[in-house]
Amino acid sequence: MARIGRAPRLLVSARGPNEAEEAARGGAAFVDVAIPGSPFGTPYPLNLWSTKGRLVSERLAHLRVSTLIGAERTSRAALAQAALGVCAAGADAVRVAIVEQTLEAAAYLLDSIVRTVRHLGGPGRWVVPVVFVDRDLRRFFDPWQDGPELARRSGADGIQVDTFDKLSGTRILDHASLDDVAAFAADMHEMKLQAWLSGGLEARDLEGLAGTGIDVIGVRGAACGPPRGRARYGPVEAGIVRDLVRRLRAAASRERGEVLQGVPNSW
Repeated sequence: MARIGRAPRLLVSARGPNEAEEAARGGAAFVDVAIPGSPFGTPYPLNLWSTKGRLVSERLAHLRVSTLIGAERTSRAALAQAALGVCAAGADAVRVAIVEQTLEAAAYLLDSIVRTVRHLGGPGRWVVPVVFVDRDLRRFFDPWQDGPELARRSGADGIQVDTFDKLSGTRILDHASLDDVAAFAADMHEMKLQAWLSGGLEARDLEGLAGTGIDVIGVRGAACGPPRGRARYGPVEAGIVRDLVRRLRAAASRERGEVLQGVPNSW
């Protein structure tokens, strides 16, 4: 059974300041500054800086800003520098892509990144490795089994499970069941760490996911207006984000009510 708690928080992928503001006004908890057409979506630091600045100037600084590093295979030192750079540009959470690496290699890489962010990135910064469910990448790393262990070994704040190929139309729930997601969340919560999930998720998925214990649900296309045929490339709209947040909260409320109906009064 998933833990009884608050609704999953919504992360919206945004191109820059305008979309970030829309996401914030819609009630998202996180905005991930990214390039929608890329599997990694690594933005320029100035885009990240201007996004953070817009949120602060509009009194929306409660929204946490994240971005992703690791688009290119490089040295530990270079990735540690990249992590520090995005922190300086305004990122509250540094997402680190783990691609074609074993658990041992990924833990070795992340150790340097986590220590760099803890010592030099400023207070309250998070490091969240991103691991992928795509079949060809699971030859190296099983996200559901190896992900929690990676977080434990590296000292990261959580794990995000995602899809690598953003253009094929394959969704994360094509690769996993809700039971898989719930087991992953439970493993992370045992260590008091966060469980994040993304990958082609749509509004219709939110009710089922609200009962899995997932902490953060990431979306792009589901938060965008037209053109519907290329949803990842439409603009983020506050009204659509607001509806997604409402759906998540309503589903979580129903889940809590159903669970509590079977709880003895002495609990």
